[in-house]
Amino acid sequence: MELGLGGNKVRKLEFITSYVVSQGYDAVITSGALHSNHARATALAASKLGLEAHIVLYKHMLSATFKVKGNILVEALAGARIYLAESPVEAR
Repeated sequence: MELGLGGNKVRKLEFITSYVVSQGYDAVITSGALHSNHARATALAASKLGLEAHIVLYKHMLSATFKVKGNILVEALAGARIYLAESPVEAR
């Protein structure tokens, strides 16, 4: 899968998205840290394959000056639905 980036994240996504498509699913869901590279790669792969992407990002110590930039911007531009959640560590 050509996404303009490579490495193990894209390689794993080849298997995951292949399974998703073969089962007839129309969406993928993943989670990660606020600027997760895996989440970005998932959003791009889903967009390329015509799948919905739902990305849950943990907002550990999110500042009041939060801006959509970096990986979050790329995910949004790829059409992913982004959800912010409390970090599992903070929730305890």
